[in-house]
Amino acid sequence: ADQCGFFAFFYMKRCIFEHSKEGDLIADFFSGSGTTAVACWELKRKFICVEKDLDYWKASCKRLEDHKRQGVLF
Repeated sequence: ADQCGFFAFFYMKRCIFEHSKEGDLIADFFSGSGTTAVACWELKRKFICVEKDLDYWKASCKRLEDHKRQGVLF
């Protein structure tokens, strides 16, 4: 697994958790691989993600769908 990616996810999720509440809307205008979207989904936040690179956009959509299928354990 990508350890650097895990830490980026961990810190993004922590930041969203500490600075918002369930149902809040989070905007990410440089969404890249979709880290913010996955963290928001886990924390029950609404999100808007924008990515101009089509390949990154497709990858982030796949990542979020795969994550939704896997479910949240904790």
